[in-house]
Amino acid sequence: MKMKSLLKEIGIILMVVIPLALVTNSLRPSGLRLIDTGIPIMQPVEANNPIYAIPLDKAIEKYKRGETLFIDARSHEDYLVGHIKGAMNLPDHYFDEWIDDFLSRTDPNIEIITYCDGEDCTLGHDVAEKLYQLGFKRVSYLVNGLTEWQESALPVVSQKILEVDKTSMKNKWDTIHLLLRVFMGLIFIWASWDKLLDPVAFARVVHNYQIIPSSMVNLVAIILPWIEITCGLLLILGLLTKGSVFIIDSLLFIFILALGFNLYRGFDISCGCFTLSHEADNTMLYTLIRDVALLIPGLWLLLYNPKTDLNFIKALLYSKGVSMLEIFF
Repeated sequence: MKMKSLLKEIGIILMVVIPLALVTNSLRPSGLRLIDTGIPIMQPVEANNPIYAIPLDKAIEKYKRGETLFIDARSHEDYLVGHIKGAMNLPDHYFDEWIDDFLSRTDPNIEIITYCDGEDCTLGHDVAEKLYQLGFKRVSYLVNGLTEWQESALPVVSQKILEVDKTSMKNKWDTIHLLLRVFMGLIFIWASWDKLLDPVAFARVVHNYQIIPSSMVNLVAIILPWIEITCGLLLILGLLTKGSVFIIDSLLFIFILALGFNLYRGFDISCGCFTLSHEADNTMLYTLIRDVALLIPGLWLLLYNPKTDLNFIKALLYSKGVSMLEIFF
C-alpha cells in the first residue's frame, strides 16, 4: 500500500474516533475532565467500618453450615471459568448494573463473604464495602479466595470453553491473513472493553506509568479505548485494514516502550492492557513478552498484501451499487 493511502486511512479513523470519544465522555454522568492536574481518587472508606478479612478456616466452617452467601466479585467471564460452588456472581465493575437484581432476591440480614483471586486483588473488599453501605452489616471478605479454596481441595465449579472449528479457504496465506486480522480485532475489542466501562480506573493506570504529564492523563484515558475498539471492529469487518493495523502496531510499540521503561526503573505497575482487574495482572516481564508476541503478527498484517479481497462488507455494498465507498475504502 502506498504511503498516501495509508495516511489517508489513518486520518479517516482518527477524525471519526477522537470526536466520538470526546462527545461520549461529555454525555456520561461521570465523564472525566479533559485536562486535569490530578488523578481520580477513590471514595474514602468509613473509619468505623466493621468489614474484615475472614480467615480461611472460619470461611470453611461457615460454608459447611450452609448459612452464608459467598459472592464472587470478579468478572462474569472469570466466574464461569471457575468459582466456589454455590457462590453468586456480583462483579465489581458491573456493580451498579447488577445490584438491583441482587437486592430483590437477597435477605439484608444474611451473612456474606466476598472473594476474588490473587493476594493483591481488592475486588472482594470493594464489593464488601459497597454491600455494607447498602445495609448488609454481616459482611467479610476472603483474601486470595479462589486460589486458597482450590488449594484446600474445596468444591469449585468450572465451565469448559468450546472450541470453534475453522473454515478452510482456497488461499492458505490469505486465510491466515483473514484469521490473524479477526484475531487481532477481537484482541483489541477485548482490550478496550474494561477501559470504556470504567475510564476513571483506566486513568489511574495511565497515571501509574508516569511517562506523560498529569494534565494529559484523562485525555489519553478517554480517547485510547475508542481507538482500540474502532480499529478492532474495522479489522474484523475488513475496512480500512492497513490504517487500523498501523495504529494497533503503533500502540503495541508504545506499550512495549512504556513497560520496558518502567521495568528498567524497577517499577512494578498494573498494565491495564486487557483488564483493570487486579487479580488478572501478570508480571511486567510477562506482559512485555506478550505485547512483543502480538506485535509480530501485527507487523505481518501490515506488510502482507492478500491476493484475494476478503472484505465481505465492501463486496456486499458494491453489489448494491454503492460505488462512492471507493473514496474511503
